[in-house]
Amino acid sequence: MNSSLTDHATVDVLYLQENDEWHKQLQVNNQEIAQLQSMLHCSIVNTHVTTEEALTGDQLLQHQLKLTRERLKELTAALDLQQWRLLHDTRHGTIGNIHLLCSQDILRQQIKDILRGYNELKHSLLNYLPVAL
Repeated sequence: MNSSLTDHATVDVLYLQENDEWHKQLQVNNQEIAQLQSMLHCSIVNTHVTTEEALTGDQLLQHQLKLTRERLKELTAALDLQQWRLLHDTRHGTIGNIHLLCSQDILRQQIKDILRGYNELKHSLLNYLPVAL
Protein backbone atom coordinates (compact mmCIF):
# COMPACT_ATOMS: atom_id res chain seq x y z
CA MET A 1 0.00 0.00 0.00
CA ASN A 2 1.27 3.48 -0.81
CA SER A 3 2.40 5.13 2.43
CA SER A 4 1.64 8.61 1.06
CA LEU A 5 -2.04 7.65 1.18
CA THR A 6 -1.89 6.41 4.73
CA ASP A 7 0.52 8.70 6.55
CA HIS A 8 -0.45 10.42 9.79
CA ALA A 9 -1.46 13.75 8.22
CA THR A 10 -3.64 12.09 5.60
CA VAL A 11 -5.32 9.85 8.16
CA ASP A 12 -5.91 12.88 10.37
CA VAL A 13 -7.56 14.84 7.57
CA LEU A 14 -9.44 12.01 5.89
CA TYR A 15 -10.52 9.86 8.78
CA LEU A 16 -10.01 11.29 12.25
CA GLN A 17 -11.61 14.64 11.50
CA GLU A 18 -14.42 12.95 9.60
CA ASN A 19 -15.05 10.68 12.57
CA ASP A 20 -15.06 13.61 14.97
CA GLU A 21 -17.76 15.26 12.84
CA TRP A 22 -19.78 12.03 12.71
CA HIS A 23 -19.46 11.70 16.48
CA LYS A 24 -20.81 15.22 17.00
CA GLN A 25 -23.70 14.52 14.63
CA LEU A 26 -24.60 11.29 16.40
CA GLN A 27 -24.61 13.10 19.76
CA VAL A 28 -26.88 15.84 18.42
CA ASN A 29 -29.27 13.27 16.96
CA ASN A 30 -29.30 11.29 20.19
CA GLN A 31 -30.28 14.44 22.08
CA GLU A 32 -32.94 15.24 19.48
CA ILE A 33 -34.43 11.77 19.85
CA ALA A 34 -34.84 12.33 23.59
CA GLN A 35 -36.67 15.58 22.83
CA LEU A 36 -38.84 13.93 20.16
CA GLN A 37 -39.73 11.11 22.55
CA SER A 38 -40.74 13.68 25.14
CA MET A 39 -42.81 15.63 22.59
CA LEU A 40 -44.56 12.47 21.48
CA HIS A 41 -45.23 11.43 25.07
CA CYS A 42 -46.65 14.87 25.88
CA SER A 43 -48.90 14.79 22.83
CA ILE A 44 -50.25 11.42 23.92
CA VAL A 45 -50.90 12.60 27.47
CA ASN A 46 -52.32 15.98 26.50
CA THR A 47 -54.71 14.77 23.82
CA HIS A 48 -56.14 11.91 25.85
CA VAL A 49 -56.50 10.03 22.59
CA THR A 50 -57.69 6.52 23.15
CA THR A 51 -58.51 5.35 19.66
CA GLU A 52 -56.67 2.21 18.74
CA GLU A 53 -55.37 3.76 15.52
CA ALA A 54 -53.84 6.77 17.31
CA LEU A 55 -52.30 4.62 20.04
CA THR A 56 -50.83 2.30 17.42
CA GLY A 57 -49.29 5.25 15.57
CA ASP A 58 -47.87 6.65 18.79
CA GLN A 59 -46.48 3.29 19.85
CA LEU A 60 -44.95 2.71 16.44
CA LEU A 61 -43.20 6.08 16.48
CA GLN A 62 -42.00 5.55 20.06
CA HIS A 63 -40.65 2.13 19.08
CA GLN A 64 -38.89 3.51 16.00
CA LEU A 65 -37.32 6.29 18.07
CA LYS A 66 -36.13 3.74 20.62
CA LEU A 67 -34.62 1.51 17.92
CA THR A 68 -32.93 4.47 16.25
CA ARG A 69 -31.49 5.65 19.56
CA GLU A 70 -30.10 2.17 20.25
CA ARG A 71 -28.55 2.04 16.78
CA LEU A 72 -27.00 5.48 17.28
CA LYS A 73 -25.42 4.23 20.52
CA GLU A 74 -24.06 1.15 18.73
CA LEU A 75 -22.59 3.28 15.96
CA THR A 76 -21.10 5.69 18.48
CA ALA A 77 -19.33 2.77 20.16
CA ALA A 78 -18.12 1.48 16.78
CA LEU A 79 -16.95 4.97 15.88
CA ASP A 80 -15.07 5.29 19.18
CA LEU A 81 -13.34 1.97 18.53
CA GLN A 82 -12.45 3.01 14.99
CA GLN A 83 -10.99 6.29 16.26
CA TRP A 84 -8.89 4.41 18.79
CA ARG A 85 -7.61 2.03 16.09
CA LEU A 86 -6.74 4.89 13.76
CA LEU A 87 -4.97 6.84 16.50
CA HIS A 88 -3.12 3.75 17.69
CA ASP A 89 -1.94 2.80 14.21
CA THR A 90 -0.86 6.33 13.26
CA ARG A 91 1.23 6.56 16.44
CA HIS A 92 3.07 3.44 15.37
CA GLY A 93 3.82 4.51 11.82
CA THR A 94 1.69 4.52 8.72
CA ILE A 95 -1.49 2.58 8.46
CA GLY A 96 -1.06 -0.50 6.37
CA ASN A 97 -4.03 -2.53 7.52
CA ILE A 98 -6.47 -2.68 4.63
CA HIS A 99 -9.14 -4.06 6.98
CA LEU A 100 -8.90 -0.92 9.10
CA LEU A 101 -9.36 1.30 6.08
CA CYS A 102 -12.22 -0.84 4.76
CA SER A 103 -13.91 -0.74 8.15
CA GLN A 104 -13.81 3.05 7.90
CA ASP A 105 -15.73 2.87 4.63
CA ILE A 106 -18.25 0.43 6.09
CA LEU A 107 -18.73 2.57 9.18
CA ARG A 108 -19.19 5.67 7.05
CA GLN A 109 -21.94 3.96 5.05
CA GLN A 110 -23.67 2.68 8.19
CA ILE A 111 -23.67 6.17 9.68
CA LYS A 112 -25.03 7.69 6.48
CA ASP A 113 -27.78 5.07 6.39
CA ILE A 114 -28.85 5.57 10.01
CA LEU A 115 -28.81 9.35 9.64
CA ARG A 116 -30.92 9.16 6.49
CA GLY A 117 -33.40 6.87 8.25
CA TYR A 118 -33.42 9.10 11.31
CA ASN A 119 -34.15 12.18 9.23
CA GLU A 120 -37.07 10.40 7.57
CA LEU A 121 -38.40 9.28 10.96
CA LYS A 122 -38.02 12.78 12.38
CA HIS A 123 -39.85 14.24 9.39
CA SER A 124 -42.68 11.70 9.79
CA LEU A 125 -42.97 12.39 13.49
CA LEU A 126 -43.02 16.16 13.05
CA ASN A 127 -45.77 15.74 10.42
CA TYR A 128 -47.67 13.35 12.68
CA LEU A 129 -47.69 15.47 15.85
CA PRO A 130 -49.92 18.30 14.56
CA VAL A 131 -52.39 15.76 13.17
CA ALA A 132 -52.40 13.81 16.45
CA LEU A 133 -53.13 16.96 18.44
